[in-house]
Amino acid sequence: MQGHKTISSKKAREKIKPISASKNAKNSVVFGSLFLACFAFGEPLSNAQSNSQSSLQFSAQSNPQSSEANSYTGDNAESSLDSSKDFGTDSSLDLSSSDSSQKPSFSKDSSKDTDTKPVKKPTSIVEGEKFSLIYTGWVESFSKIGFNNQSIDANLGKYPTDSFSAMVGSFGLKSELKSQIQTLKAGLSVTAGALVYDSSSEPYPGGTGSVMNEYIGMWEGFDLQGKSSVKRHYYVVNNAYLDYELKLGAKSGFYLKGGRYESSAEYMSGYTQGFEVGLNLGNLKLWWFSSYGRAFAYGQWLVDFYAPRGYVDNSGKFIHNGIHAFKATYSFLGLDIIPAVYFSKGTYIAPIIEARYDSKRDFDGKGFRSQTTVHFMNPLHESRVVGNYRYGDLVGKEAQTLYIKQRFDINQYNFGLGLYKNFGNANAYIGTIGNPLSLDLWTTTAYDLGRNISDMIGKDAITPFVFVGGKHFDNRFSWNLISRYSDSRRSEEASIAGSFSYALGGGLSVGVKLEWLRDATKAGYRVGSNGSGSINGVAGASSEDTTKSTPKRTDDRSHSFIWVRYEF
Repeated sequence: MQGHKTISSKKAREKIKPISASKNAKNSVVFGSLFLACFAFGEPLSNAQSNSQSSLQFSAQSNPQSSEANSYTGDNAESSLDSSKDFGTDSSLDLSSSDSSQKPSFSKDSSKDTDTKPVKKPTSIVEGEKFSLIYTGWVESFSKIGFNNQSIDANLGKYPTDSFSAMVGSFGLKSELKSQIQTLKAGLSVTAGALVYDSSSEPYPGGTGSVMNEYIGMWEGFDLQGKSSVKRHYYVVNNAYLDYELKLGAKSGFYLKGGRYESSAEYMSGYTQGFEVGLNLGNLKLWWFSSYGRAFAYGQWLVDFYAPRGYVDNSGKFIHNGIHAFKATYSFLGLDIIPAVYFSKGTYIAPIIEARYDSKRDFDGKGFRSQTTVHFMNPLHESRVVGNYRYGDLVGKEAQTLYIKQRFDINQYNFGLGLYKNFGNANAYIGTIGNPLSLDLWTTTAYDLGRNISDMIGKDAITPFVFVGGKHFDNRFSWNLISRYSDSRRSEEASIAGSFSYALGGGLSVGVKLEWLRDATKAGYRVGSNGSGSINGVAGASSEDTTKSTPKRTDDRSHSFIWVRYEF
């Protein structure tokens, strides 16, 4: 068998009454004068307030949560220009923690999977007809418990399943200044936390031997060229933005948002540093997105802003071209046709076509609903990266991804099935820092490539899955079960997972996920190895340049997530 190099992923984090013309002009002057006065005060108002106050918001600022596999959400603010769709993505099946920053995450599209968990109303500092100022925050305890505590043998790729606990909290201010046709929102928030327990580190959580720091506190510099064992950043200024919206008609409008805020791009999860522009023309929506930095600010993941697709050229200069996207959505009846393109100059360009059908866009948890998604992507890689090893396999000139999903809702219950298929190494540079696939990609071990990324994104991988779930007690209790099988060049995975969450009231929520996961790494590949040793610097690793002599091994990656969250 040909040997395969497995690489260290330093970008392991791959691991939002008509008025007269004279009044319009007057309001425009007022908004211009007050633009800087209404500065950086947090995220948009919660769903409980913003939907009743404005029909202009294009992209949701929802916590990137699953509505099937994990109905627990943090800030579940969901909105759109016509209250039926936005430019978000499908976050319907994530079996992750209370925050799925590792995946996709994404804003929700109310024409697709929805989560109607009751939202705690933010606390108002100033609330009036034209201007409001509120504060919000949350505190979360998150734990992952791995059930495999085997010893480490770096030459065989033998590693335990990681365990850790973290405490993370966030505080922010939000403001909104509005007229009948214009709205200016602003936000500022800071999130901070630390590891409480770290199974990989001695003598203290997050110490120099830690691999859990990539969940909490990882800092190699914005350009990712530093040493991960030297510094930690235990706080992130995750929100600092302005969001302007202009109503052009009953179902048309324009918005411009810039700064630091939660990303609404399906292939860019977490928080972004950049801007986006949206234009709604009724049945046609146009959207542009540019990102020049990415961060996490959640209970499970806390990572300061970094450049996920930056690189160093042959002269030693750091190149940071950002990640950009354009999407057009044409809607008629229950059908959406969505051509799109994502690109990062010097790395890839990825044309996308998607079709979605929703039999009942205004589904409210009663009756029957059918949702179908077909998504096709064709990444074209720049010559600079062709021939590189990513996630254990070579990168080719082009590759493809096909994602198909069917979901049915009957009253408070949902069920369905899906298929995710890669042709070639399609997710080498796109699909690991955000993905429309509604499954948690980060479930193996933190000692492996990308820091515990599943081989669902691997070369030639195929993943069929089925799911069932439900909501009860006024949507306060949610349960979800999902089963998948994944087969790629590198490994074979089988999983059955269940998640359960309950909103106790008063801002307090609890949840648990239990997952059985069998991970068989195929011969010629090695868990946690980059050829010249362990990606985690474990002593005793072979200096051999390939892993061709490594035998097949099967590991139990079963684990549990437990979280408790309080919002205020």
